[in-house]
Amino acid sequence: MLEDEAELELLELPGPLLERIFALLSIRDLAAVAQCSQHCKRVAQSDQLWLQLCHNCWGSRTRVTEWLVDRPRGCFALPLYQEIAPTNYRALYRLLSVLQNLEGLWRKSENSHTSPTSLCQFQWTSSSLQGFVFWNESLYTPPQRNKGVYGAHGIQILAVEYTFAGPAAKICATKVAGPPMHIGPGEPSWTAAVAPLPKPWPVREAAAIAMRWNLARGDDHLLSSQSDPHLREESKQVVACFNGRGWVAGAAAASKQVDGRLWLYDNGDLGFVWLDDVQLLIDFQRIDSSLS
Repeated sequence: MLEDEAELELLELPGPLLERIFALLSIRDLAAVAQCSQHCKRVAQSDQLWLQLCHNCWGSRTRVTEWLVDRPRGCFALPLYQEIAPTNYRALYRLLSVLQNLEGLWRKSENSHTSPTSLCQFQWTSSSLQGFVFWNESLYTPPQRNKGVYGAHGIQILAVEYTFAGPAAKICATKVAGPPMHIGPGEPSWTAAVAPLPKPWPVREAAAIAMRWNLARGDDHLLSSQSDPHLREESKQVVACFNGRGWVAGAAAASKQVDGRLWLYDNGDLGFVWLDDVQLLIDFQRIDSSLS
């Protein structure tokens, strides 16, 4: 008889107090309690209860209240990203239960030996789980004579040739092989005029040549630098300079052209500088048919 009276007293407790009690239960126990009575079921479905459950699990890592969107109850698909956005805390609990499995540091699995191994880290923000990719910049294959340059993104091969299309002859570089990060194979990488700029070069041109090692480190721009500090030859000197235009990736994967300069070094190598907002130098070395 005492047990029945205790049960009646528990069921007669107000909803807010039951929510605080139910918030201490596991999800499995909460599902079992919800089947006891209609009153317990209503309390178990309360959004305030699920808010407290979210706070108990993830309140120390994110701001739970900033995850909801102002839409009808449940989940809906965002048309732009096709993601599921929670509109109540019960739906949010289900979402965070899945996302919490991503938290931490991951290593990217690669099957190709030419692809860089990267680390991915997922961490909580106030209203999202944010991912960061850390590329392995230490991947390096020592250069061999007439064997090309192997950077962290794998081998990049360009075909450099004269083209006589248009009103004047040009030097055209077309990408032959390499990962399609910004410019895909078969697309032009840069063009340059055949006639070099007359000497003495303007002060601005001479200053850019003097700062060419800083340009080679501009890998945080739209193009990823293929220059490797191990491959740089400090003794190389620019002996000729040509006006040019270089392609970069624009919005929506559309390519656009920016002003550039083609540099000829005293050892026969070439370097192309993307100017404007890019400010990037990539040096090229000649390869032959013995490349394997």
